[in-house]
Amino acid sequence: MAVTDLFKNAFTKALPIVGVPTTAGTGSEATPYSVLLRKDMQTKVSFGTKDTYPVYAFVDAKYTYSLGKGSTISTAVDAFTHAFEGYLANRSTVISDSFATTAIKAFGKSMRKLAKFELDEADRENLMLVSLLGGIIISQTGVTIAHGMGYCYTYFKGIPHGAANGLIMREYMKLNYDVAKDKIDNALSLLGCESIDEFADILAEMLGQPPKLTEEEIELYTKLTQIQKGSMANTPHKIDAEVIKGLWSSIR
Repeated sequence: MAVTDLFKNAFTKALPIVGVPTTAGTGSEATPYSVLLRKDMQTKVSFGTKDTYPVYAFVDAKYTYSLGKGSTISTAVDAFTHAFEGYLANRSTVISDSFATTAIKAFGKSMRKLAKFELDEADRENLMLVSLLGGIIISQTGVTIAHGMGYCYTYFKGIPHGAANGLIMREYMKLNYDVAKDKIDNALSLLGCESIDEFADILAEMLGQPPKLTEEEIELYTKLTQIQKGSMANTPHKIDAEVIKGLWSSIR
């Protein structure tokens, strides 16, 4: 089998995996996905089927107690974006929404302490719950264009995946507000925030500001983001090249 066959899910079985998360996190102990860097495509591409779920998952937050500030924050933001994007996703369901609202509320409980990196063991447990629920959610709903855009930051700027997604959240939330107002307002309430900007400012405290992009970078990122067709189609707001370019232009 060629490596490229993986992305076609051209296999009928997989090795049994036992998932033990050491971050909180990707939630991969509860998903079938593997995400690999494709240098030939200048982006990240995922694959997975029902056969690639871990056969067991052992989830214990103590494995994250010694995780450093940068990795803790980036992976926690990744977990939040799984829950939030899954909540907004066109493929969301009543059941996935119940997981998502629980995860978003849990993130809100520890969010301000996370920004200051003043976490105790209870916060670590809380963030691990967000991560696990986030994995369960995206296994059902998939992700949206925020993830597709974040891949560009990771590939070209070396920004860790979760942080890359977080840097996009302010404009992503504003874009989708007109078509997902009720869900976004509810998410902000669960987070303990009164506005998108209040929440995004807390993320900025954690992650800093997005990198400045040139016009050439915006054109390239717009082109590469469009590779993520599934994420585009799963976003509540209609996504096309013009919308993607507008997002990239507004983020810088």
